[in-house]
Amino acid sequence: MVFGGGADARPLASIASQIGWRTTVVDHRSAYVRPSSFPEAVKIIKDSPENSDGKTDLKYIDAAVLMTHNLKFDAQWLSLLYRHSGPKYIGLLGPLSRHKTVQDMMDIDDGSWFDTHVSGPAGLDIGGELPESIA
Repeated sequence: MVFGGGADARPLASIASQIGWRTTVVDHRSAYVRPSSFPEAVKIIKDSPENSDGKTDLKYIDAAVLMTHNLKFDAQWLSLLYRHSGPKYIGLLGPLSRHKTVQDMMDIDDGSWFDTHVSGPAGLDIGGELPESIA
């Protein structure tokens, strides 16, 4: 599941699909959740963590990448993942300073869960500058 539908999410969703993952993209902005932007995604959902009404099923997620570019939404989605899911991998976009800020904003008391389950910065630093090489 990819939380965020920006330009950097497109190649990530495409790569995930190419390796056989059934990818869902979630974003709160109508302009970012267009099927034409994510043709390989199995599901595209317009939803936000604060207004989620069950459209986004968090029960059976193998991996999640949080890349909403919104600290508050990343923290809220992480809190929901903590309560309703058990992904084997959770990646958080951005530098280590952002990682700590999101952790501080989360609505959970178990700080060790964050340290154990959330990888950030997500992925490997190979020096990518464009969305495709970052993905």
